[in-house]
Amino acid sequence: MCLNSTLLDGSLATDPVLLEPTVLACSPGAPQMRLPYCTFILDCGPDLSAVPVVAYAREALKCKTLYRGSHVRVVGRLALPSDSNLPPGLHILAEAIEVKWPRQSAPGPALPAPVSSLPEAVHG
Repeated sequence: MCLNSTLLDGSLATDPVLLEPTVLACSPGAPQMRLPYCTFILDCGPDLSAVPVVAYAREALKCKTLYRGSHVRVVGRLALPSDSNLPPGLHILAEAIEVKWPRQSAPGPALPAPVSSLPEAVHG
């Protein structure tokens, strides 16, 4: 038996493409929904070629906060496309995406100054 598991740490080389859930067709019972999925290219540095990543469901929805340059850790497995909408070839099927930071230059709330850098009058 072959172990198929990978952990990659890198930054997005492309903006993610997120496809929201859609109704595929109405069957006699209930409409069938397509799970949301997201695709992006992960750049893992000079030692490894950029790798295509596909994420489904909850992990795909994490891509809403990501941009080109976002730093993530992806836990997944090697897979071939099972959907004709996906690009051909080997990719990483993400089982978990940990967002390290959405964007290096993303604006955010200002952090409080360290105590040592506050004016002397504040220290008492």
